Amino acid sequence: MGDKESFGDIDVVMIPAPIAKEENDKVVLDRVRGLLVSHEVSVGRCLSSFEWEGFQVDINLVETPQHLRWLCDMWSFSGLVVLIGIIATRLNLKLARDGLYLRTPHVFLLTRDFPAVVAAMGFDVRRWTEGLSSVSDFCDFVKTSVYYQPKMFRSLQHTVTRDQRRDTLVKFLDSVVDDLNIPLEHRDHPDWVECFGRREQYQAVVDHHRIEEAKKVKVTGKTIHQWTGLQGAMLSSFLQLLRSIKPDFDQWITAKSVDEVQKFTMDTFHSEWPTHYSNATPSSYCSERG
Repeated sequence: MGDKESFGDIDVVMIPAPIAKEENDKVVLDRVRGLLVSHEVSVGRCLSSFEWEGFQVDINLVETPQHLRWLCDMWSFSGLVVLIGIIATRLNLKLARDGLYLRTPHVFLLTRDFPAVVAAMGFDVRRWTEGLSSVSDFCDFVKTSVYYQPKMFRSLQHTVTRDQRRDTLVKFLDSVVDDLNIPLEHRDHPDWVECFGRREQYQAVVDHHRIEEAKKVKVTGKTIHQWTGLQGAMLSSFLQLLRSIKPDFDQWITAKSVDEVQKFTMDTFHSEWPTHYSNATPSSYCSERG
């Protein structure tokens, strides 16, 4: 954008040579440090920053061309990613540095194709591809999303207050400030999993999550009572039967889903328990049978 002030920093996205990642990252950063004759300004999990001739140089190391392309596209048109991210959050999505995610208990990756995200957020992809020529064009473009509502950008006031360097965000906020109190309306959106053609992968994640969660549920004597109706001495005898058939029963149930434990329990209840019960001393169950 010709009339946008510089932020005074340079983002560099790199794919290091395919060697051991930790060793590779260190080699790359050591070389950058030597080339810039600089010390790190800061070192984080995702990037390292250096000072060079008045500029902050951010080195972003990624592993795949797809990730590199994603970051380059996402960071196009300074500040646009912040505004698209706000819209995405309103639509139960999360725009991250490694892709667009569906906000679910298990967080599911929808895509790393940024033009597809631009289209899904209701923007004109051709206009985005051709470029935004000015800050005014930038502000107008954001408002073309079918999901655009001024009030969703109220949180931007805190961002702008904290970081006055983001000229594009300051000017965008100025352009909507009079409309920030207009109530939000419900806007229908598509099934994002279907939208990005990820149904099969999503179902696999859901099924895996369900199984893992089921394993965390503790099966107790009370649970088995609820399944079988047994109680007291009869329940204790049935638990002994389960342990005689599967000696590691107490450890086994912690590694299995509730469905698996229930199946084993009820199969035993129907096939083994009648014989076990009939061979037991009747007097021991008198109080249970009333």
